[in-house]
Amino acid sequence: MKTNVFHYVVIVLYVVAIVFPLYWLVSTSFKTHLQTFAIPPVWIFTPTLKNYEEVFVLRDFNPYLLNSVIAATISSLIAALVASLAAYSFSRYEIRQSDNLLYFLLSTKMLPPVAVVIPMFVFMSTLRFTNNVLALVILYVAMNLPFAVWMMKGFFDAMPKEPEEAAQIDGCSFIKTFMKIVLPQVIGGIFATFIFIYIYAWNELVFALVLTYTNVSQTIPVWATGGLTTYRGIMWGESGVVGTITIMPVLIFAFLVRKHLIRGLTFGVVKG
Repeated sequence: MKTNVFHYVVIVLYVVAIVFPLYWLVSTSFKTHLQTFAIPPVWIFTPTLKNYEEVFVLRDFNPYLLNSVIAATISSLIAALVASLAAYSFSRYEIRQSDNLLYFLLSTKMLPPVAVVIPMFVFMSTLRFTNNVLALVILYVAMNLPFAVWMMKGFFDAMPKEPEEAAQIDGCSFIKTFMKIVLPQVIGGIFATFIFIYIYAWNELVFALVLTYTNVSQTIPVWATGGLTTYRGIMWGESGVVGTITIMPVLIFAFLVRKHLIRGLTFGVVKG
């Protein structure tokens, strides 16, 4: 009994530690400047949309939001699609030196972004891709592919091969077998992979900071590093707005596809 109580206490403390910063962030976005710095803290107050008006109207936040949506969504969709095909090939076909190829893919994630940001800037400058959302899309696809391939390969390895073999015996082509037999079984894994790489692309700062320098292509993390600091100091209410807008799309999307996400993360854990 004491052990169960201890477990519940630990769980409650953990949930509070996770939820409280989110609550504080969101509530700050609806507070006035005086309420934000009030001592003791103000827990019950009348919400105001002044900070949101400041961010969207006076500071013209919409281009940065749109750039983040475009870069993260397009790159994640492409990476998830390509990774699915690559992982299926590694899982189902005998490829020479496949272990070495997979290790090579994984090794690219071990390289810190700071080590390659300057060569990448020179490369993109040569192609005249700097200050362009397309450059971020290309980079995010390349950087997310290794993780996506490794993650998707685990899902394909956990799938039985018999349904695919039966479909091929019946005359189904590779594409038809993949679309009709394989894809419905790993849709949860694809959703899980997509969410993980989307979160990375949505929050990425280093490459976006170096490759973009105007609101034509800057993303939210880049703008947030300097756009919320004025001669009066850091605008905490507006920072709360930007933080809320940054985390909400990912949280909402993960909530909507939570069944697929849970199924994808637990797929293949128990094999009968």
